[in-house]
Amino acid sequence: MYDAVTHFADIGPFIDVPVKNYSSGMYARLGFAIAINVNPDILLIDEVLAVGDEEFQRRCLDAIRNLQAHGKTIVIVSHSLALVKDLCDYTIWLHDSQVQAAGDTDATVRDYLRWVAQQGALRLLAGNADALDKDAAEEQISARPRRYGKGPIRLTRVRMLNATREVAWSFAPQEPVAIEIDYDASEPVAQPIFSVLVHKLDGQYLWASNTMDHPIPPIDTAGRGTVRVELAGMNLTAGHYHLSAAAYARPDPPYWTDPSDFHDWLYDFQVVSDTEIHGDIVIPSQWQHSSPEAR
Repeated sequence: MYDAVTHFADIGPFIDVPVKNYSSGMYARLGFAIAINVNPDILLIDEVLAVGDEEFQRRCLDAIRNLQAHGKTIVIVSHSLALVKDLCDYTIWLHDSQVQAAGDTDATVRDYLRWVAQQGALRLLAGNADALDKDAAEEQISARPRRYGKGPIRLTRVRMLNATREVAWSFAPQEPVAIEIDYDASEPVAQPIFSVLVHKLDGQYLWASNTMDHPIPPIDTAGRGTVRVELAGMNLTAGHYHLSAAAYARPDPPYWTDPSDFHDWLYDFQVVSDTEIHGDIVIPSQWQHSSPEAR
């Protein structure tokens, strides 16, 4: 089977180089080529499709499907959910060497993704809780200042609330959300402006709201207070996002360059969905159909 193996591995003259000098990719290509050419009854594959170019990966998938068609048993170990959903009839989810779920592939993958979302929610809850404490150290090495402004209004806490009014940083599409901002003002402010902004992780600006468009009463005396903005629905598709919050001691349009306190991308939240939704936003919609034949 030498010719078949060397043809499939396609590593050219390196086939004559001692294997101890192979790269990990060359080693995996040669190993896979040998494994499929010995006509195995059971084939064990551990992340082999993570190496090689697109053409080699396609040849590997074709070889696997050919073995499937001939009734061979194939066990694939992979972190690629797309690969697992494409190839596997039965899936086992392992974590810390323990079986967390086993059975139908789609159901097992859904269970895993829900767990990932829960772990992400816990990390966001902890990370955002001490975001102000960490920022002082992080801004020394970050090219983007995360907090700036030295005005009379200082933001002391920012939090997002879910539909049950619990502090949370993980939401479902169209779930009602509230954003609360605690502040401490060192003096009265006749026309305070508070704002919140949402960006994608790549920096795309998605949405903002402020109290210039939705006026609030003045801050009559120095001291603490809270402002809240209600969102009827979190109309974003599944993903991770930055939340910014700001306070201004006076209106500063159109560029808003003089904040009293600006928390720039200081908080992160996620939107989680079991179903795939294309695009960036979720707009509720209904379809209707009518035709002469139907009437």
